[in-house]
Amino acid sequence: MKIAGAAMLLGACFLFGFGWTGTMRKRITLLENLCGVIRRMETDLRQQNKPLAEIMEQEGFASLAKELRTGKLFSQAAEPLVKRLEHLFGNGETVTAVAELAWNLGRYDCTTQAEACKRACFRLEACKNQLEQELAEKQRLYRTVPVALGGMVLLIAI
Repeated sequence: MKIAGAAMLLGACFLFGFGWTGTMRKRITLLENLCGVIRRMETDLRQQNKPLAEIMEQEGFASLAKELRTGKLFSQAAEPLVKRLEHLFGNGETVTAVAELAWNLGRYDCTTQAEACKRACFRLEACKNQLEQELAEKQRLYRTVPVALGGMVLLIAI
């Protein structure tokens, strides 16, 4: 019974470490995708002068486009997105960059909005690079520390 419990505890600790690195990889992928959407928005704003509602619908944000068509400001319509990002990233640079972009979109001319997209993408790329660097430097640490702690608990329990 003790051996089964020990195996379960070590397995759980091992999975926790892998889960943490997996979460970091998901954050990196999300930032890459978000930058891609923002770059396409910038292109549409600069070259085609498309309305924001049309751009959002084209990018797959139908509910956001619907709210923009009702007359809501982009910053108000994007609040659920910002809250989801806060849940995933905390109140860091990523959330600030997206919130500032949301505040700028729909308030100024197309060139100013495109510049805001460019700034936001630059900031998000910096966040992505920082996460990639942290993952590369600390990946082993994130995987081994939970296992080591689980091993110590096992030694105490047995």
